[in-house]
Amino acid sequence: MRVNRGLEKLREFFTKRGVSLSTAAIAGAVSANSVLAAPVGLAAAITAAALSGTAISTAAVVAATKAIAMTILQKTLIGVSIAAAISTGVYEARQASTSRVRVQALLHQQAPLTEQIQGLTRERDHLVSKLAGLQEEHVRLSRGKAELLRLRSEVGVLRNRTNDLGKMLASASRGAETTTGAASAESAGHFPRESWAFKGYATPEAAFESMTFAMSRGDIKAILTGYVPEVRSQQEKEWEKTPEAQLRDMLINASIGMTGFRILRKDVVSEDEAFLTVSTEGKSASEARFRLKKINDEWRIDPRRFDPATQQYK
Repeated sequence: MRVNRGLEKLREFFTKRGVSLSTAAIAGAVSANSVLAAPVGLAAAITAAALSGTAISTAAVVAATKAIAMTILQKTLIGVSIAAAISTGVYEARQASTSRVRVQALLHQQAPLTEQIQGLTRERDHLVSKLAGLQEEHVRLSRGKAELLRLRSEVGVLRNRTNDLGKMLASASRGAETTTGAASAESAGHFPRESWAFKGYATPEAAFESMTFAMSRGDIKAILTGYVPEVRSQQEKEWEKTPEAQLRDMLINASIGMTGFRILRKDVVSEDEAFLTVSTEGKSASEARFRLKKINDEWRIDPRRFDPATQQYK
């Protein structure tokens, strides 16, 4: 029982210091080192004492035996400790070698992964740059598309206004309109295309001829000047974002087919309002009626049509 308790204490002693040994291993190590040679000189000392007749006391023998036993036990413990330390060192060295091999393997595996990551990073940066360029191109195209739609809308408005003006100059003869309190005038004469010129705005006839001459030359400023103020401001807003060359071509094309015109009738409504009935000549000879207003002693054309429902010109 004492031996078993001693072995168990030894096992716990080694376990606390990080050396795991079984009780059987400790017992084997102690047994292998339990028989050792007696210290040198012990036999000679005993023999000399016996020959000299000196009595050896029991206490001396017991003390010597204890010394021998303790020396054997200490040597055994030291041997076991050294064996455990060597085993631990060998184990740790083996673990370190294995760890180094694993680290080297991981480094070898990491090198291609690092290159792959760098390649993917460069590819990502390239794609990000390309995406930014495509986004800028998309924004530019969107703006261009919006601008194109706006220009198309303005061209459509201009075309409609030009058609309205052409219809007023070239509408089919539907008879003369009557106006309350209007005074009729004689025909003002014939105006062939080659005689058109700027005649100012002193009379309704001169204002109409000046406007026709300005249209044939694509003179935007003169055309705007020939309109009444409310129509001129509205027309300026509609034309301000349209290229001048495009406007000029549209105005010239609207009057290309007209070779001349005749003022058939002049109806004076008041001192500052009159109507001219005009017959155009050319590919589409027609007749139309125009309203003119006197503003600051000058006559201006109002191309808007009268709406009987609202009693207003639109």
